[in-house]
Amino acid sequence: MQDVKTKNSGFQPVMRYRSLFWPLLLILIGGVWLLQNFGIITGANIAALLRLWPILLIVGGVEILLAPRQPRLAAFIGVGALVAALGIALVGPAFGLGKVEVTTKEFTAPLDKATAARVDLNLSVGKANVAALLDSPNLIDANLTYVGAIDFKVSGDTDKRVTLKQSENSGWNWFNTFDNNELQWNVALNPTIPLALNIKGGVGPSTLELGKLNLASLSINAGVGESTLTLPASDKTYNVTIDGGVGGINATLPANTSVNISINGGVGNATLDVPADAAVQVISNSGLGKINVPSNFTLLTDGSGKNRNGTYETPDFSSAKNKIVITYDGGVGNLTIR
Repeated sequence: MQDVKTKNSGFQPVMRYRSLFWPLLLILIGGVWLLQNFGIITGANIAALLRLWPILLIVGGVEILLAPRQPRLAAFIGVGALVAALGIALVGPAFGLGKVEVTTKEFTAPLDKATAARVDLNLSVGKANVAALLDSPNLIDANLTYVGAIDFKVSGDTDKRVTLKQSENSGWNWFNTFDNNELQWNVALNPTIPLALNIKGGVGPSTLELGKLNLASLSINAGVGESTLTLPASDKTYNVTIDGGVGGINATLPANTSVNISINGGVGNATLDVPADAAVQVISNSGLGKINVPSNFTLLTDGSGKNRNGTYETPDFSSAKNKIVITYDGGVGNLTIR
C-alpha cells in the first residue's frame, strides 16, 4: 500500500492497494505442483487443493470489494485464505480429502441363446488384457481394478450387444494420486460365436490375445501406450481397422488366414509379423514415416514403369487361396512388415 500525499498541489490523498491474493495464489499452485513433480507431495495434495477452488474465487471477489475502503482487512482475508488452503492441501489427504478409492470388481454376462455379438470395450488407465474365455457359459468375464465408475450394459437375445467402459472419473486422471500399476482390465470373451469387437485404447500397455476368438470384425482405436495384438486364423475373410495412437502397435498374424487390415498411422510405429509363406499385399501412403518390407516383396509398377500407389506384393499373391491385404495411411511412425 502506498500513501500519495499531494497537499500542496490541491489534490486529495489517494490510497492505492496492490492485491497480494492473486500473485500469491499463482505462487501457491505452482509451488505445490512443483513439489508433486519432485515426489515430495502426492497428487492427492493437489486434488485436495483444487477442490477448494470455488472458495478461493469467493475470497478473491471479497478482497476486490473490500480493497478500496479496507485494504488491510482485504489483505488479511486474502493471505489468510491462502495459508489455510495450503494447510488443507498438506494435511487433507490424511483425512480422506483428495484421495481416490481403487475398486476391484467382476462384470459378467451369460451367453444364453446368443449366436453373434458386438462387444465395445473402452479401456481406461492401467494395463489391459483381452483374451479368449475357455470352458465357460458366459459371453464375457471381466475382472477390473479401476477408479471412478464403470458402465456395463448388455442387451439383445440371439444377437447380443455388450458395452464396457469408464463412465466417470471425477477428475482423478488429472493427478497421480495412486500407482497406475494397480489398475488393470482383464477381459475374456467367448470364442464360440462370431464377435464384432471394438476396442478403444486407454492409457497404458494393452495385450490383445485374440488368436482363439471367432472374429467377424475388429476395430482398434489405439490410446497411449504399447499394444500387442495376436489375430486368429480364418479361411473366411474378416476386416481389421487400426487407428494408431501415441504408442506403437505390434501385431502377429497366423498362417492360413484371410484378413483385410486397414491401418491409419498415429505417432507410434506399427509392426506386423506375417508367416514366411503368407500371400501378402501392402498398399501404402507412408506419410512422414517409412515402409519397411521383406526382400521377397515386389514394388508393383504401372505400364509406364512408375510406382503403382506404393503397392507391394509377395510373388504368389494373385494365385493364393488365403490373402493378407494391408492398407496403410501413414502418420508420423513407420510401418514394418517382417
